[in-house]
Amino acid sequence: MKSMRLGDQDVLTEEMRITSSTAAPLNIVMATNGASLEGQVTNAAGDPVQAPVVLMPTGGFQDVVSFRRRAFSNEKGRYRMLGLMPGAYKLYALEDFDLRSEEDIEGLKPLAKSAVAVELKEGEKTSQDLKLIVRPAGGN
Repeated sequence: MKSMRLGDQDVLTEEMRITSSTAAPLNIVMATNGASLEGQVTNAAGDPVQAPVVLMPTGGFQDVVSFRRRAFSNEKGRYRMLGLMPGAYKLYALEDFDLRSEEDIEGLKPLAKSAVAVELKEGEKTSQDLKLIVRPAGGN
C-alpha cells in the first residue's frame, strides 16, 4: 500500500476518524513495485547463524503495524524480505526472540542503538548484512 487518504487526512499513518457527517472519499493507492531486502546474519565470531530478523519502520510509519516485517535466517544465515513499503527502517537480528509475540516486537525499542538503519526505495533491492544482537542477561 503506497498511500491511503480519507479526503485530506492521511489515514495510513494516522487513526481514521469517520463520523456520521463524513462524506470524503477514501482513496487507496497500491504499488506493484515494492522494495526488497536481503542479507546474512552472523554472530560475534563471524559465523552464519539462524536467527529472527525484524524490520521496524521509523519516523511517521513507526506505529503502522502492517509495515513491520519478520523473517528467519536459514542455516547459512541468509534472510530475504519482499514487497516492502519504501521508507526508513531499523533492522534487528536477535537471539532468543519470538517473531509471533507483539510483546517481543514492542520490546525492541530499548535495542534501537544496536539495530541497523536502512532506507528502502521503491522497486530497489537492498542488501544488508547483520550482526546478531545478544540481549543483556535479565533484560529485553
